[in-house]
Amino acid sequence: MIQDLEQLLAESKAAGRGLIPTLQAVQKLEGCLSEDVIDKVSQVLGRPPGEVSEVVDFYAFLQRQPRGQKRIKVCMATSCHHQGSAAVLERLRKELGINVGEATTDGKFSLEIKFCLGACGQGPNLEIGDEPYNGVLPDDIPRILAGEVEKIK
Repeated sequence: MIQDLEQLLAESKAAGRGLIPTLQAVQKLEGCLSEDVIDKVSQVLGRPPGEVSEVVDFYAFLQRQPRGQKRIKVCMATSCHHQGSAAVLERLRKELGINVGEATTDGKFSLEIKFCLGACGQGPNLEIGDEPYNGVLPDDIPRILAGEVEKIK
């Protein structure tokens, strides 16, 4: 895949594409923007590695780690937080065996924090893929995850 990456970067440079569109294309090709990939982008585009890293870290749509097939987004906005979203997040971490920003070893799920999923009065809220879950309690997590695993099959 390195040859494909080098080709993509050469084409981006020749076309005069900006850093963000180039990073988006690289992420689509590689799945994420690892440190090695960031270094390669930096070298080919002639940008300082720190600058490329800062751009990757600033934009939420750019990822250093691979995402799971289903992205689990836990709302941590004030309303959901007060309704218990921290306990829901902790249960998800425990059940999945991952931390925020990571993906499960089988690649099925990744865990993220979001600030407002748009159902403040019904919290705590989470979203798996495009499926919203409202009023989630920590004890609901095993059932929800089992249902989502079935959807993947």
